Amino acid sequence: MIIGRNQALASALALMAALPASPATADTAGDCALLTRASGEYSSLSSKLSGLRKAAEDQEDDAVALAATQRKAVELARKIGGKLHDLQVQLENPLLKYAFETDERSFEDYADTLEGAINGGDIAATNIHITRVYSRNVDATEAANDAYHEQCK
Repeated sequence: MIIGRNQALASALALMAALPASPATADTAGDCALLTRASGEYSSLSSKLSGLRKAAEDQEDDAVALAATQRKAVELARKIGGKLHDLQVQLENPLLKYAFETDERSFEDYADTLEGAINGGDIAATNIHITRVYSRNVDATEAANDAYHEQCK
C-alpha cells in the first residue's frame, strides 16, 4: 500500500497530538519565576567578579595585592558556581537546566584553572589556558542568559 503525502502528514500530526508534550515544551512559568527571583543576586555577584578581574589588571605591579585579588576571584567564582548549582537542580525545563548547568561548570572550571595558575606561580594568570577558560565562561553565561530570555519572554 502506498501512503500519499497528505495521508502521511495527517498521520504524523495525529500522532504528535496524541503524544504528551516533549520536555522541551514543558511549562516554564515556575522556572522563569525562580530565575527572575535569582537574577538580582546573580547579577550582583557577576558584577563583583568583573570588578575583581579589573582590579587584578590594575595590580599587576604588586604581586601580593594581585595574589589576594585573584584568590578572591577564585572564591567568588566558586560561590557563583555553587549558587548556579542550587538553582539549576530546581529547574524543570531541560533547555534551561542544561544552560544553567553548563554555566555552573564554566564557573567551576574558571575557579579551578585560575587557582591552578596562581598555585603554579602565574599570579597574573596570563597563560592562554586561563584566557580560553575565561572565554568559555563568558560564552556559557551569555548562553544561559539567552536561554532565559528565549524561554521566559
